[in-house]
Order: sequence, then C-alpha cells, then structure tokens
Amino acid sequence: LWAMTAPASTLSDSFRRTASSFFAGARRDWLDLLPIGSDLAVLELGCGSGATGASALRERRCAQWVGIEPNPALAAEALYALTDVHAGDPLTVELPYAAKAFDILFCGEALTRVKDRGAVLRRLVPLIRGGGEVFIALAVSDDEPSPGFTGDAIRKLLKRAGLKVEDIDIWEL
Repeated sequence: LWAMTAPASTLSDSFRRTASSFFAGARRDWLDLLPIGSDLAVLELGCGSGATGASALRERRCAQWVGIEPNPALAAEALYALTDVHAGDPLTVELPYAAKAFDILFCGEALTRVKDRGAVLRRLVPLIRGGGEVFIALAVSDDEPSPGFTGDAIRKLLKRAGLKVEDIDIWEL
C-alpha cells in the first residue's frame, strides 16, 4: 500500500484559518487523484458531511464511497451524499464489509482525534485490496504540529499497521 500525508499549511499565524478551510467542503486534492470513469471503492475515515465522496460519485471518480464519521450529526448528513455511512468510533462501529472490499482508504483529520491511531489503521487496512492505496491528509504547521505526525512517526505508524510504505509526500497548500 502507498501512503501520503498532505499538510494544509506550515504557516503558524494562519494555521487555524488554513486548517479550517483545508477540511471544509470537498477535498479537491483527493478528487484529482482519482481517474474519471473509475469503478473504485473508497473508504473514508472522517467523511464529515460527505462533500468529497459526493463529488467523487457525481464526477464518476468512484463507484462506491463509504464513510466512517465519529460525529453523529455529520454522519446523518453524509447519508444523503454517500453510498453508505457508519456513525461512531472507528474502533467499535460495525463495518459489514469483507476483507479487501475497498481500493482506497482516505484518512483525514479524524485520525488525529482517535486514542489509538495504530489500532484504527490495523482495523481498516485489512479492508483494502492488495495494491490499494492509503492517503492520510493532515493540517500541520511548524509551530503547531499535530502530535505524533512527523514524517518518521507516520512511516512507523503505517508500518506497524501492516502497510508497505512506498512513499510519503509532503504537500504544502
């Protein structure tokens, strides 16, 4: 599996504003990674209201987009936009999918809010097909880094979750 981290900003003064806009609406940076006319099955940890998945489905960049959303109000909203949504803690929410059911796992800011990131990834990674991809996008800054999300820490976390890390790219948006 391939992993990428995409920081929203390295500017400490505008970090909170940038991070807020980074996670608002559809994630165009994620959408552009998916080919048009694709039959991909996507699993997203922290789907919010479903804006990114709804755009992907509308643009025919995937055939299925399933979300896991810890916030019940956002999960209820996402139900109108996505193929399916599971509300609750990603460690305990029921996920009625066979192993290797998805091609891609997108993890956003929700990964920073779980107590055991490794356990969450170890639970979700078996749902990704061999040769699939894992994308982790986080808003970080030099002055206010997300705890435990340096490049080296992400590489170790992904390896402990059973992923073969081919590349970690840092994007500055």
